[in-house]
Parts: sequence; C-alpha cells; structure tokens
Amino acid sequence: MELHQVEEIMDFMNQSQIFSRFKNQFYISGIFDSINDEEILISFLEHYQFTDGPILFDDFRYHFRYFQRIYPMLDFH
Repeated sequence: MELHQVEEIMDFMNQSQIFSRFKNQFYISGIFDSINDEEILISFLEHYQFTDGPILFDDFRYHFRYFQRIYPMLDFH
C-alpha cells in the first residue's frame, strides 16, 4: 500500500494525528508495503483507538503486525 493511501485512510478514520506523527517511520519501516487490502488497515483503526495519550511507533507497529496476523482468522471482515 502506498503512503498516500495510508494517509487518506487515516484521515478518513480520524487518525490523522497518528499519520503525521509516524509518517517518516511508516516510510522507513515499510510497515504497509506488503498490505494489498485496505480493509486490514481500516479494520485495525476501527478496533484500536490511540486517543488515550501518546503512543510510541514500536507499540503501534506491534499492535498492527499482531492484527495483521490474526485478521484472516476473524469473522468480522
């Protein structure tokens, strides 16, 4: 998934503060490079809320990678 797609999805999901904070880390780590299905990111952002306070990129990456692994096994997608 391209970075501009990630930005659009995060804007749509009211998580633009996450994108602006981690834009460089997203690019450098390539965390979304292997994602072909936008629904994974959308579903992740629907189920995880990062509004309680500051989050570290490593925490975000951990939770996203975990969700990415279990996503195919979930019934709600």
